[in-house]
Amino acid sequence: MGVKAQGQDVKNVVPLVDYLKLVEAQQGVRFTYADQTLDEVYFNPPAKMKNLRTLVNELRLQTGLNFTILNERFISISPLIAKPGTICGSIYDEQERKPIDIATISIGKQYTISDTSGFFQLKKPEKGAKLYIQRNGYTNKEISLENNTAGECLQIFLTPEVVQLQEVTVFKLLTRGINREPGGDIELYVANLGLLPGLTEPD
Repeated sequence: MGVKAQGQDVKNVVPLVDYLKLVEAQQGVRFTYADQTLDEVYFNPPAKMKNLRTLVNELRLQTGLNFTILNERFISISPLIAKPGTICGSIYDEQERKPIDIATISIGKQYTISDTSGFFQLKKPEKGAKLYIQRNGYTNKEISLENNTAGECLQIFLTPEVVQLQEVTVFKLLTRGINREPGGDIELYVANLGLLPGLTEPD
């Protein structure tokens, strides 16, 4: 997986993990990835730091990995192709474009949890199987794997779940004797007026 000094000046290559830390410090971004994705992957850095998009394209070419710019803050790294006998993918927030961890991914009786980079990996299922993704705060998602014949790692975006709260009507405002009627009018009952906040006795 990735560059192993092929076709390069071996003296100049560095572990990709080390170079990404330098980019994070200089560019103010964060790379998210599963540790095993970058095992034994090396990179021949340019003599001068390029702009971020140009640099990401160079990283793609040299490493054979999938670099996805999610937003101005996060860049995800994932394999392009799953390992033999497996399927893989990364899960992201559809609105904020950030990785989603501890999402539950299941196929039939097998399941796993996405890591801090949103990455997951499962054994390759039988043909026609479906992938189910669940995460608190997001709408559940179902994905057919029938068209994933090339074995590419999936990029999955979850939609934040919107919870509609029931209307709450407040009849007692601030203190006893000040009521809000169903129509919205405010009624003041002087005889029953209680203490207002900050006062020691009713006026």
